[in-house]
Amino acid sequence: IVRRSWRVPRTSITSAASAQPEPNSLASSSLHHPGAVRGRRPGRREGLQQGQKVRVLVIAKDEKLEDARGAGADYAGNEEYLEKLKGGWAEVDVIVCTPDMMGKLGPLGKVLGPKGLMPNPKAGTVTADVAKAVKEIKAGKIEYRVDKTGNIGVPIGKASFTEEALVQNAATIMEAIIKARPSS
Repeated sequence: IVRRSWRVPRTSITSAASAQPEPNSLASSSLHHPGAVRGRRPGRREGLQQGQKVRVLVIAKDEKLEDARGAGADYAGNEEYLEKLKGGWAEVDVIVCTPDMMGKLGPLGKVLGPKGLMPNPKAGTVTADVAKAVKEIKAGKIEYRVDKTGNIGVPIGKASFTEEALVQNAATIMEAIIKARPSS
């Protein structure tokens, strides 16, 4: 189905290095309630990582910090990073936090929320298993959700990817969206 209904518009892409085709027409949902379909899909294909290095900060107590560093977290700490975040530091792409540290991170919601950095249990960034979360994020886990107009926009790769890789990525994302869609 994906191959027949979607083709990469390579002629309209100006920069092959940075262009990211999105399956908006395929992923369009008939829902007009933001957040009705949302989730995170682990990257199955190497191409879905899109060549970007994701910088991950883990905020946890001492016993979980070694697990996070071992899993590949770029930054791991607690109080020192909370102070840096209060000061406006935001050189990270994702923040993973343990539930016991959310009380200390909560007051930073007004700073982190608009930047899209606030950890969220639904997104899998508030968890006791920080090593698993960091590994999934580093492997290319992406988040998708319905916007207020009822569309789901999610990158599926770069224009430089082969058509087969793009089709496979689109099919993987469509499977995840169909599974997450409510039955009503």
